[in-house]
Amino acid sequence: MFTPRKNSLPSPSLEDSFFPLSSTTSVALSLAVPSSISSPGSIDSGGGLETDLILAAELGQALLEKNEELAASLEQREREVEALQQEKHVLQRKLEMNELASGQREAELTADLAALRAELERHHSQGQERRRDESQQLTQLANHNQRLVEQLAENRVLQGRLSHIEAQLKASQEDTDRLRVEREALRERASELQIKLREKEAEAKEALLAHSTVLQARDEEIQALKEELKSQQEELESLRKEITPFSSSDGKPSYSFLESELAAVRQEKESLTQQLLNTIKHKVALSQELDAWQEDMRLVINEQVQQNEERRKERQKDNSGLQRSKSLKVKGEGGKGFFSFFKEKK
Repeated sequence: MFTPRKNSLPSPSLEDSFFPLSSTTSVALSLAVPSSISSPGSIDSGGGLETDLILAAELGQALLEKNEELAASLEQREREVEALQQEKHVLQRKLEMNELASGQREAELTADLAALRAELERHHSQGQERRRDESQQLTQLANHNQRLVEQLAENRVLQGRLSHIEAQLKASQEDTDRLRVEREALRERASELQIKLREKEAEAKEALLAHSTVLQARDEEIQALKEELKSQQEELESLRKEITPFSSSDGKPSYSFLESELAAVRQEKESLTQQLLNTIKHKVALSQELDAWQEDMRLVINEQVQQNEERRKERQKDNSGLQRSKSLKVKGEGGKGFFSFFKEKK
């Protein structure tokens, strides 16, 4: 995922601890900047800080992805609940209409039956033909009663279906509430991680400023050492010119004191030269570590931007596919409703 470190800073790893900076290590980090001039090994504390930043960003990104998935699931649940509510409303209207029609039909048939029975009693003596007519009417009445019984049975089926839909609606509402609670919890967690990420970024900026201050101090120290080295070289050259007449004359004293002073000056020059080289090496190491840290941060930011763009494209693709499947489902189920059974009976 990331390029390996060029120097001492470790590469980010998901197996690292999430919050490795305790209060003690935070104090140590704040004290490590001033003492970095004498102890180059203290620069390794920047690696832990960078690892915390990367892990916090990745975990925050994972939580944001989970939050988006739960939000999409919640929207799907809400659409299903809305469809179930609409179906429930249609079933209730149909049930009310069937009950009203059944009551009216039953009252009409009861009245017709009473009238037919009265008419049968009055016209019992009018002959066999009238009896056949009355028998036909009774047959029609029986057929009407049979249809009424079937409608009542159908009403019971609709009532059972309505109860089942209400149970599904209740379960869907419970799932929706649970998903809403989980989404709120994840949203709070993401907010906390964003706050911690901003704190880590502030600490990183402070560390970067401290590194810049250290580098500036090293530059000033190198300049001072160069000037001192130049002064020592001029003094050494002057001493050499002074002792040249004495060393070239025969029969004069050896002037061992001047020679020992010259040796001391030469040793001091070598020491200053070595110190200057060490300072330059340390400055180069600090610059390389700073460049590596900046490169890793740039890679992390580019990776996050690319992942966000890919997730945005995937969400757009999923939304377009969902709308297309929904429109196809509506077109396919246009003539296959639940109440097509009544149309077939008619």
